[in-house]
Amino acid sequence: MGAGEEILVGRLSLERLYKEVPIFEENARSYAPQAGPLEKIRVIGEETDLILFIGTWCPDSRSEAPKLLKILAMADNPNLVLTIIGVDRDKDDGEGLTREHKIERVPTAVFIRGGRELGRIVEHPKRSPEDDFLEIVMGM
Repeated sequence: MGAGEEILVGRLSLERLYKEVPIFEENARSYAPQAGPLEKIRVIGEETDLILFIGTWCPDSRSEAPKLLKILAMADNPNLVLTIIGVDRDKDDGEGLTREHKIERVPTAVFIRGGRELGRIVEHPKRSPEDDFLEIVMGM
């Protein structure tokens, strides 16, 4: 494994992810979410869990996951609870969460409210990360 090929597995803090694989922070910093959807995400009143499955080795994870991380940071909404799960190249996280949530590709963002999955963004959003995020959590 060369430099930049760090594979982090299991539950990750945002701080650890950014420290150990800085491309995630660099890509988050450079993303500018659309203001309209972001304003609506800021005021979501129901607690919603976002489980973000990533491969620190995966080009799609490195380009797409930081966009969701930036949206969450800018929304600064305490009702949106983020869990980051790192997986290896076999999509194993070491805890069985990838099997439980049937993760086949990364990145996958799974949105959950009240124990029920609302929807997910797999690899690339259909429109934009913030539009897809809003559509899933608002049931639009």
